[in-house]
Amino acid sequence: MSQEYYELLVLAARYVFALLGVVVVWRAANWLRQDFRERRWVMSSLPDAGYIGTLHVMEGQSKRLSPGDSLPLPTEGLLGSGAGCDVRVPHATVGRRHALFEFRPDGLHLRPYRDERLQVDGQPLPQGCEAILAHGAVLALGGVMLQLRLFAGIQAITDFEPEPELEPGPEAGAEQDVPPIGAQPAPPSEQPARSRRRGVRAQ
Repeated sequence: MSQEYYELLVLAARYVFALLGVVVVWRAANWLRQDFRERRWVMSSLPDAGYIGTLHVMEGQSKRLSPGDSLPLPTEGLLGSGAGCDVRVPHATVGRRHALFEFRPDGLHLRPYRDERLQVDGQPLPQGCEAILAHGAVLALGGVMLQLRLFAGIQAITDFEPEPELEPGPEAGAEQDVPPIGAQPAPPSEQPARSRRRGVRAQ
């Protein structure tokens, strides 16, 4: 094989490998897009999957937001007007990233994002502080008021209070005196004393 043919073959191989790389990237992007569409379709057909409740819009009007709307609420994420937020509130007075939230067994933990302002049940939430919202709590951000509505099963978890464990008494686990087989019962004069010591009323 001459040198010219060899160089031509090497150059063609470079273009072939580059083309294969472009095809692989395109196919991978296409698969990701299809997976994303399928996920959106599944979540739209099962609106309760992965959500703990909704944020009911009480006040606030915009082109894509009206009182009475319900915003699905996942277990954790970002609340704001930006497109990348987990709960999007499309209103001019709401920051692109307004608040961070996370659901725990004691309620929905909420804190402002950076210097954004929040009100919970009419009380301002200071910067750096965290509020715990229960079912029915009202959240105000900008000119929008939202009410937290947890699903019935989630609300039961937050309302559950475990019963306190009873501490064993001083006589718990103590060995009791068991008379041997064939032993004679105690005389009547000693019977009440032993009965009181065992905590049983004498006959």
